[in-house]
Amino acid sequence: MACQQKTTEALACVAAEDPVAFDYPLLNAEVGISGATISEVAAVVTSAFQQWQIIGTAIEAVRLGTRAAIGAAETAEDAHGAFATMEWPSI
Repeated sequence: MACQQKTTEALACVAAEDPVAFDYPLLNAEVGISGATISEVAAVVTSAFQQWQIIGTAIEAVRLGTRAAIGAAETAEDAHGAFATMEWPSI
């Protein structure tokens, strides 16, 4: 939940013309840690979110494809084979 809220705050902060730190409480908690300003923190969080979208999409494709293959398997051996051939994406 915190990551989702930080992403929401970061996207809003990046879109804001003149962001005020206290309008973004979770990002504001990171000022001085992840970045020197609220805008720098928002940029770090937005970048991490964009990276997650790429890898998360690849993970979901493998996870759901493997789940479907296991569900369609007619034997336990076929299900084990589907699981064994699953390949997680590399970063």
